[in-house]
Amino acid sequence: MQLTRIERFHRHAIRSACIENQFALVADNLLDRILRETAAAKGRALAVRAAPAVAADLGGPKGEILTTLAREQGCRVELVADPALALEEFEVTTVR
Repeated sequence: MQLTRIERFHRHAIRSACIENQFALVADNLLDRILRETAAAKGRALAVRAAPAVAADLGGPKGEILTTLAREQGCRVELVADPALALEEFEVTTVR
């Protein structure tokens, strides 16, 4: 069965949307984790490592999400895009 150009385009668009939703889902999970950790860290900095696509979805190291979080929670978050991590992997640690 041969797909028409339009059918291929639609399949590609659906696949791309699913991948973007996966980035957003992982980024949301990571943001929830960061919020929990900032409450527990009591003003200490957090080091966060995530896949590049997830880090980009959060706006990168100097993104509005993390700068707002730092201002509101009083906790600095150092975000590093680590290409060695799989999309669904991330690490959050407290910096001493």
